[in-house]
Amino acid sequence: MVKRPPAIDDDPDRARALTERAERRAALEAITAHCKTGFEAWEALAAKGAIPIEWLDDARRVFAVRAGVLRAFARARHEVPAASRVVIKGLHRLWVTPTPAERAFALSLVALDTPLDTIERLAVATIASFRAFNAEPPAERAPVCVWKQRAHTALSGNDAVAPALRAALVVLWPLRSARRVYGLDPDIERRLVDTLPKLYRATRRSKSWVTMFAEEWALALASLAPLATRTGAIEASVDLTGLDGSRQVRIEPWQRSNPFSLMAELYALGVQIVDASDAFLVLALRE
Repeated sequence: MVKRPPAIDDDPDRARALTERAERRAALEAITAHCKTGFEAWEALAAKGAIPIEWLDDARRVFAVRAGVLRAFARARHEVPAASRVVIKGLHRLWVTPTPAERAFALSLVALDTPLDTIERLAVATIASFRAFNAEPPAERAPVCVWKQRAHTALSGNDAVAPALRAALVVLWPLRSARRVYGLDPDIERRLVDTLPKLYRATRRSKSWVTMFAEEWALALASLAPLATRTGAIEASVDLTGLDGSRQVRIEPWQRSNPFSLMAELYALGVQIVDASDAFLVLALRE
């Protein structure tokens, strides 16, 4: 009998990480118990050394806030910094402030296992890798990171990520159903044909689809590398199980990278890319 991997909730490393995060959150709650707003909490956390003092006014990041929250703070006569309006490719029009407006949001950000600036560097690298995968020119400068509390848009609906997802799915769909991949060493061919469907099905058990996609693309790239042409593109002829004929699979030279692995790292840290433009990179805590 094949032993299934443990469910996510049974993973001891994840359970330990959740416990440590809860302990950090409790300590942060104690530091900010007297704070009415996230603005006050951010200052209290900086004063106690829980966050770098430079984060009080760091031009590299801003925090989204709902207009209703700002109005509620004004009615309660709370002191708030000036909010500004940012537009990301016309899809997101957000009010932002230099520090988090709501206390719970501020604590959730600081309670993450990894510091914000480390996460932001990974996110910027992730978007750069997707731009390269989509044959887009590199950004001229690092974008300002906009933090949101929640991600209401699926990654597949994100214009910064979706083109690469669609391109990779064109390759992975026939490979998941492949009976033969011509031109490969038999051992490599068998591993590819046997393993890809298992990775795809693993999302029903212990893997997120983001992790699965990263592993699938890594396996496809490694297995199909011997079929590269002189131009650097990979071309393969694939027979599909239960279907007549064959399919042609092509990976362009600029697609011979794996931006999904960086995306999976970010996802594992509890953060999701919501949107991106040359000026802004919108990040949210993963639900």
